[in-house]
Amino acid sequence: MRTYVRALVFVGAVGCGGAAAQTSVTVTAQPVATAQPVASGSLPQPTTHPQAASCARKLAGTPICFEGGQGASLQDAIVIKGAHGEMDGVAAEYKYLEGLYGPRNSGYTVDGQSLLDNGGKSYDRLDIKVNGKPMAVYFDITDYFGKF
Repeated sequence: MRTYVRALVFVGAVGCGGAAAQTSVTVTAQPVATAQPVASGSLPQPTTHPQAASCARKLAGTPICFEGGQGASLQDAIVIKGAHGEMDGVAAEYKYLEGLYGPRNSGYTVDGQSLLDNGGKSYDRLDIKVNGKPMAVYFDITDYFGKF
């Protein structure tokens, strides 16, 4: 397995005036590790992804669907489908975590992010802390990696 590191910072969509726009999107997801769950009333009901009838975890208001596992390892990676490119895909990773743990820097913090290549697939590994407990979350980004 080859490991690559790339630095990514997601602030939000940039509007015409250059100011960061705030978005309000939630996801339906299963916890990656034991942590304080997000109130169930704030998560949408599972919906069907237009390209994958089996999609039970969808990013509301987008064509993005989360498939696969819970993200605890490469073999259990959360597969992101339907992102138009890297900007959408990376934003979806952070929205997924926000849906589980709350806002970045108050519900969880990011210690690092690595790009991994394994068996012809591309993965992002996010090293995060939830309630002070470190954990790694793996996303299969093969579907959108390299698209801009």
